Amino acid sequence: MDERLREAFGDVRASDALKDRTKAYLAGEIAKRQKRSAPAPVFRRLAPVLACLLLLVAGFGGYQFYFTPVAAIRVEINPSLELGVNRLGRVVSAEGLNEDGAALADETDVRFLSYEDALEKLLASTRVTACMEQGETLSISVIGDDTAHTNALLAGVESCTAGHRNVACCAGSTEEAASAAEAGLPMAKYLIYEEIRALDPAFSAQEAAGMTMRQLRDRLDALTSNDSGTESGDGSGNAGSPESASSSVGGNGYGNGAGAGNGAGAGHGTGSGNGYGYGAGNGSGTGAGNGAGNGTGANAGNGAGAGNGYGYGAGHGGHHGA
Repeated sequence: MDERLREAFGDVRASDALKDRTKAYLAGEIAKRQKRSAPAPVFRRLAPVLACLLLLVAGFGGYQFYFTPVAAIRVEINPSLELGVNRLGRVVSAEGLNEDGAALADETDVRFLSYEDALEKLLASTRVTACMEQGETLSISVIGDDTAHTNALLAGVESCTAGHRNVACCAGSTEEAASAAEAGLPMAKYLIYEEIRALDPAFSAQEAAGMTMRQLRDRLDALTSNDSGTESGDGSGNAGSPESASSSVGGNGYGNGAGAGNGAGAGHGTGSGNGYGYGAGNGSGTGAGNGAGNGTGANAGNGAGAGNGYGYGAGHGGHHGA
């Protein structure tokens, strides 16, 4: 039987084309099976891990954004503390700057409140109200190096404190805040102290510490007034008010009225008329004149009359009679 089958199929031969097609088909099938059984690409296997990492990074970034303060609000009276404020205007930290401040921070617990709500809570606290009732000034300072942001916070702080007396609000840089702490002064006092010291270098931080805000402002106003008269050469003194007159060098000062108007460090304009001094002095004195009928200046003559007396420069005197 086997012999007969071999004889029957002995002459059957496959063509070359058929062989090639068969090889190609088998190769394709083998490749398909290998591809199906190959491991998944690396990125597909790591996809879950990458997703977790992205979530962690996003969470960490959000945490950093929320809990990183970009400005500080310093509240100083007797309890002193500093609030760290994030970009959203939320208080993310409250640190006492002294023992009472630490106690106040623990009692009020203003973290995660808006800075407006935090300030209202602090202003209503027993420790702060007790100090303010005794006439002490509450200094609230916005500290930061982003000027636009600190100014926006300052506007909000001023709005919160608008109904309270004895509150001084200001804004400054971190460098100024460090200098204020080194000088032992609240930020608001320190800024005025620096202005005074620019006009009076002998003025000390200890002197500033012992003065109220009102006294510091009055001191600054007095220095500014005197400095303005000295530089511009223009000022006036009303009857009986020598202190309000200005002095000048190379300018002019005058006193009007029936009394005397005195230029600081200069002469006087007296009598019922006016006394003017132009050039090197003021009022009566070098280069000036008197209003009671005399116009005197250095090397100048006298003019009598009930009108005005003038002294010009370093040696001219005249009068205008009535």
